Amino acid sequence: MSPALLSFFGLITIQVSVGLVYKLSQRNGKYEFSTASAMTIAEFFKLIMAFFMFSTDVCDRRTPFLVRVLSTYKQLQEQLSKPLVIKLFGLASLYAVNNHVAFATFQLADPGTIQLVKSGSTLISAVLTYCFLARHIASIQWLAIVLQVCGLITTQYNPEAGLHHSVPTYSLLFFSTAISAAAGCWNDNLCKTYAVSVHAQNTTLYIAGTALNLALFFIRSAFSEEKGFFEGYDNIMAVLVVFLNACIGIAITMVYKYADNIVKSIAVAVSTTILIIASAVLFNGPSTILTYNGAVIILLSTYLYMTWNVGVPPGAKDANQVCSLCAYKSTDFLLIDPFPTSVAFDFTEAQTTPRSRHCHFVRYAYGTWHWIV
Repeated sequence: MSPALLSFFGLITIQVSVGLVYKLSQRNGKYEFSTASAMTIAEFFKLIMAFFMFSTDVCDRRTPFLVRVLSTYKQLQEQLSKPLVIKLFGLASLYAVNNHVAFATFQLADPGTIQLVKSGSTLISAVLTYCFLARHIASIQWLAIVLQVCGLITTQYNPEAGLHHSVPTYSLLFFSTAISAAAGCWNDNLCKTYAVSVHAQNTTLYIAGTALNLALFFIRSAFSEEKGFFEGYDNIMAVLVVFLNACIGIAITMVYKYADNIVKSIAVAVSTTILIIASAVLFNGPSTILTYNGAVIILLSTYLYMTWNVGVPPGAKDANQVCSLCAYKSTDFLLIDPFPTSVAFDFTEAQTTPRSRHCHFVRYAYGTWHWIV
C-alpha cells in the first residue's frame, strides 16, 4: 500500500478512534483519570518525536547519542528567535485551552455532533484568514461556507423536538471550534512567516504544551479533588486517550507530506460519516433524515471550499515559464508550491512576480497545473 493511502486510512482511524475513546473513557459522565495528566503525557511524547525528527534533519545519524542531543539543542537555539518562542508559547496556550474544552464537550454531546460542529470551523478560519492575514477568499468559497452553515443548522434541528442539545452545550461546542480555528490560523501564519524548521517549531510548541498542562495539573490538585497523575491508567481507554492525542498531529503531518489537502478533506468527511452512524447506534445521537441530509451538505461544501482552484494554461517546461504563463493573474507574489512526490520541475530558483494584494500558489499535481487561491 502506498504511503498516501496509509496516511489517509491512518488519519480516518485516529479521528474516529478519538471520538469514540473520549466518550467510552467516561463512567457516569466523568473521566476516571486526570485529563491534565493525560495531555501532559501526550505532549511529552509529541515533544520527544518532534525533537527526534529535528535531530534527524540537522545531525548525522552516526553521531554518538549525547553529542547528537547537544548538537540538536544548539541548532534549536540558533534557529529560534525570542519573538517566535513567545508566539509559540501563546499558541500552545490556545491549544491547551482547546484540548481541555474538548474533554468537556464529550461529556455533554455525542461524537457525531461534535465532529459536525467542528466542520463548521471553516467559517471562522475563513473570516480570520481574510481579516487578519489579508488572504483572498474566492466568491465560490464564501458560497460553500454559507452552504456549510445551513447544513450544520439542518443536522441539529428536529421539527418536532427542536434542537438536539441545550444552548449551553452548543455554546461550548462553538467556543471550542472558534479556539481550534484561531489556533490553526495562527499556526499556519507562523509556519509561513518564519523560515524555521517545522520540527523546530513543533519541539518548542510541545515543550510549552507539556509545561502548561503540567502546571494546570498542579493547580487543579491544589484547589480541587484531582485524580493522581498516574491514577486511572490501568483502564485501556485512558491509555488510548494519551496514545491517540500523541499520534493525531503526526497523522495529519503524514497526510500533508505524502498526499495533500484534498485527501485530508476526504478523510475528515469519511470520519464524520462514521462517527454520525456510531453515535446513533452507541450513544443515542441524533438520527433523522435531516441529520444525514445536513451532513451531506456539510461534507460536500467543505470539499468544495478546500479543493476549489482554477486551471493554469499547460505547456510550461520549467518553473519560470510557469510564472510567465500565469502572469495574467493579479497577485502580490506568484509563489511556487513544490510537492516532491508529484512535481516535475525544480522550483527552487523560480522568480516571483509582483502584482496586487493577494497571494496565489501554483501546484503541479496529477498532471495538471492548478491555482491554489
